[in-house]
Amino acid sequence: MKLEKLSSTITDYVANGSFASLKENVKYVSKEERFARIIRLTDYNNNFSENNAIYVNESSYKFLSKSKLEFGDIIISNVGAYLGTVFQCPNLDIPMTLGPNALLIKPNKEYISNKYLYYLLCSKYGHRKLISLISGSAMPKFNKTDLKSLELNIHSKNIQQHIVNTISFLLLKSL
Repeated sequence: MKLEKLSSTITDYVANGSFASLKENVKYVSKEERFARIIRLTDYNNNFSENNAIYVNESSYKFLSKSKLEFGDIIISNVGAYLGTVFQCPNLDIPMTLGPNALLIKPNKEYISNKYLYYLLCSKYGHRKLISLISGSAMPKFNKTDLKSLELNIHSKNIQQHIVNTISFLLLKSL
């Protein structure tokens, strides 16, 4: 199935408007003035530390409504050296929105569970599929249109749940 059918949402930061309107309407603010946090690959790589975190005010967050994040949402880096890095949105007890150079996927629960899609995209199979989308030579990248057309082989819902339970059990056991 194409990822577009498996997802209720596939979006990015620029879905909120042109670069000019983003520049005009999105204001980064200090931690003291914050309303929401922008989630970027840098945050994931730094274990979501508050060091170097970027925040926006409430009006900026509302402007970025097409890329609002919820706990567990799937985020994929789509530009640069770490292209294809897949992670899930953490629970930071603050409203969050997607930063530039990443794509947001919200699975269509009729076809696929969030955890199953996350594990699938993190697998060697999923990584190879993501890497197959790369274009550009100077700065490797892929866009949301390419991602939407990505074909994935998926299991039935019962097998998906079994796979999720098995992987979750193994991850807990390894701690």
